[in-house]
Amino acid sequence: MIRKIQSREELEKKRERNNKIMVIVLGLILLLSTAGYFVSDYTGSKNPTVTYKNIKFEQSEYGYWVFQINNHDYGTRFMPEETVNVSIIAEKALGEYSGKVLYFASPGSKDYSEQAKTEIMNNLYGIVSKENFACLDESCLEDYPIKNCSENNLILFQRSETNRVSSQDKCIIIEYQDGQADLVADAFIFRILGLQ
Repeated sequence: MIRKIQSREELEKKRERNNKIMVIVLGLILLLSTAGYFVSDYTGSKNPTVTYKNIKFEQSEYGYWVFQINNHDYGTRFMPEETVNVSIIAEKALGEYSGKVLYFASPGSKDYSEQAKTEIMNNLYGIVSKENFACLDESCLEDYPIKNCSENNLILFQRSETNRVSSQDKCIIIEYQDGQADLVADAFIFRILGLQ
């Protein structure tokens, strides 16, 4: 088959037309991909949100429930409804920890969940002046300062048959069943924030 010989003008027009078509196609691809991203970002791919007592909880990509009270950010592994079976007989308020040192201890040994302690500290960050470990008496095997419930803000972790939060003087006692220290720690956080 013999091709028709085209003039330079015809070749230039064909090239311009092909370039215009290519620009339009690429522009449409760019526009549609941007629109698709926008639509997916605002129509359902957001993290789940739940409102509890007029507080909006949003689940992070790591599974934590993130919420804000009085311009302070908090994050817990559990929602308040999930901690209602934790017995709480402690009447502490967030203000009782403001600007003070908070100590963590465990009678006998350091058998509490490190994650539960970290969760409490992350939520009280910027509220307490600092945190530290403590011993309750001289029989402690660790080299921590000795503190007591009558003078110091202490959070004591104890394994137990029940999940509960109680208080004695300035101490909060977090009793937890195996594997549930985080649940009880969240119940304590919700209580001092006024959500329980």
